[in-house]
Amino acid sequence: MHPSNKPRKECETPEGGWGYFVCLGMIMIFVFVHGVIHCFGLVFNDFLKETGAGTGIFPVLNSCTYGAISVAGLSFHSLTHKFSKRVVGLIGATCYCIGGFFQLFATSIAPLFVAFILNGASLGLMMPAILSTFNSYFMKRRVMMMSITQAIIGLGQMAVPIVVQYFLENFGFRGCLLILAGLNFHCIIAMLLMHPVEWHAKKRFAEEECLSKDSPAPKDEESQPLKPLTTNMENITRRILPSAPEEGAPSNEHFTALKEPSKPFGIWERIIEFLDLTLLKQPVYVNIVLGVTISFYSDLSFFVFQPLYLLELDYSKADAAQIMAIGSGADLVSRCILAVASAMCTIHPRYTFLAGVVLSLVARYVFVHAIDFWSVAILTAIIGFFKTWIHVPMPLVFADYLSKERFPSGYGLFLFLKGMISFGIGPVVRYIRDAANSYIVVFQFLNVLLATVGISWFAEIVWRKCKGRRKHDDKSLENEEMSP
Repeated sequence: MHPSNKPRKECETPEGGWGYFVCLGMIMIFVFVHGVIHCFGLVFNDFLKETGAGTGIFPVLNSCTYGAISVAGLSFHSLTHKFSKRVVGLIGATCYCIGGFFQLFATSIAPLFVAFILNGASLGLMMPAILSTFNSYFMKRRVMMMSITQAIIGLGQMAVPIVVQYFLENFGFRGCLLILAGLNFHCIIAMLLMHPVEWHAKKRFAEEECLSKDSPAPKDEESQPLKPLTTNMENITRRILPSAPEEGAPSNEHFTALKEPSKPFGIWERIIEFLDLTLLKQPVYVNIVLGVTISFYSDLSFFVFQPLYLLELDYSKADAAQIMAIGSGADLVSRCILAVASAMCTIHPRYTFLAGVVLSLVARYVFVHAIDFWSVAILTAIIGFFKTWIHVPMPLVFADYLSKERFPSGYGLFLFLKGMISFGIGPVVRYIRDAANSYIVVFQFLNVLLATVGISWFAEIVWRKCKGRRKHDDKSLENEEMSP
């Protein structure tokens, strides 16, 4: 067999080993990045009031972040053609550290926009690298390891609001930003842990590859690997089609298309192939993207506005931080329960995500009617508990639907669409906040967005069930007609 036609042996999924260090890197990113993002309202509340921008600027800043995420996420697949995913992630981690120092020296709103755009671009490069590396290390234990990792992340995020409040009280606004900027360097350490799975492949697979290279090809036809489909088609068309059609013979345009497959000839066709935009033709993928995007934006906006809402209700910063910590504690408990459940039985990521959306919607609707401390704290705990059912299965929803080869491009395309949609929703949320001058109206608007996700995903489930039942009935009818 010619070396060029020799199939490439894939590495076996380690299901552990260095994959545990990959989980450690994921924990660093989610704790020191996403955990601090939820505290932006706590950190910048007084600064925005002093500059005259007001807290209504948060949706616009978030829109800039998501816009940068979209561009960086879409370019991730293109960058991996020239660099490894680890190198691309390191570039993102470096940009995130630079963005943290932009916040440190901000005296007006303009540097914050630059910082948020840099942070968004960094997340767009880091998240696909982390999740695709994690998926390459785990297959059978993917749900369980993701649940355990997210449980540890929840433990770290539970302490973040209290720690941030401690920094603000003891070191002031600038001192707190300086410490957070220093903690951002954990992102670089985390990306250094993202080793390609080929570096830690099992030795017996490497020996098999070396043996197959040194030993001659077996003569037994059954023991030889299958030839590529394109080679077989070329041989078939070469036998069927003459080198030149005879005079008066009918033209074989249909078979000529088989002999010479069409190639992208325009710029748009090349962009579609390069960015894997054919995924947009799949209704299920589009529904997943829209559902995850809207749910994530609604959840993030709720927890960003929550401390501002509590401060508006005349809660002290210490009480607001304590309530947020209670929500993070409930989040941690839920992650632990989900980790144990995933080890004992099979959990479907999409159904878990959908259940989290519906139950969070109910809890948030009741939350806006609570005023006293313990009512707010209990409802925040319930919302934090079901928040886990949205965040933990989110990357697994894409991992279950997309193949390992298409996951980087599919997730990068998701980040792009997520950024564009969130970029459009942000100004709308700010307009509602300024026009109504009420956080309750904003919370209800976010609840409406979350309700659309539940409706669309339920509709898809019903549609797929009906489609599957119709195919089953047609097959049964065909069998009855064929039977004597």
